[in-house]
Amino acid sequence: MLERPSMNHWLGTDLYGADVLHGCLLGAVSEMVTLVCLALVLHAGGVVFGVLAGSLRPGAAKSAASGWVSLWAALPHFLFAVVLLIILGAGWWQLWLAILSPLLASHLLLGLDAASQFLRHPSAQAAQALGFSGSSFRRFQLLPAVHHTLLPSTVARLPEILWLHLSLSFFGFGVRPPQPSLGRLMFDGLPFLEAAWWTWLPPALVVCGLGVTISRLSLPERFGRILSTFKFESVES
Repeated sequence: MLERPSMNHWLGTDLYGADVLHGCLLGAVSEMVTLVCLALVLHAGGVVFGVLAGSLRPGAAKSAASGWVSLWAALPHFLFAVVLLIILGAGWWQLWLAILSPLLASHLLLGLDAASQFLRHPSAQAAQALGFSGSSFRRFQLLPAVHHTLLPSTVARLPEILWLHLSLSFFGFGVRPPQPSLGRLMFDGLPFLEAAWWTWLPPALVVCGLGVTISRLSLPERFGRILSTFKFESVES
């Protein structure tokens, strides 16, 4: 345990005798898998809710759905995730559910807002005037519109998902060793800041690199070309 960097262990070993380099690599992979999967679920949930709720006529049902989701979205994200993990316990699916639950509500509202904006646009009114039925309108008009409108918000939330996952792991609410986690590696290295710097410094550098990379990739200009494939002005009455 806590072996210094050597030819056998390039970055030394941690508190449990595991190779730090191996843990950093597995932790980075797990962070990326978590990031992609949760972002896809968020985006799909926002699109589906936006299409379904946006198709409802203005009334009590639509107002109630929007109101309940708004109350859900008002809950503090980190505290809500911590409470869920205390109730559910440690594990990958528990951690994913704890991260997804507080973020999903606000994304549902974004999907509903995207649907409302499109329904007010002249292109939507023109499509309905041309005889599009309810199912055809939702599939070929409303669904693509909500998807492309919601895409920037989904990509912009990648850093938020990453830091929430790292924060929960760092404070001991995530997965338990020997499961790979960069936040847990740094947490376990806190008592050895000077005596065993290799237990926390390499994962901290990996976290910084991931954070900078994801933040840069989530900038609007990085995916502007994707969004340019859809324009409301392309549908003419």
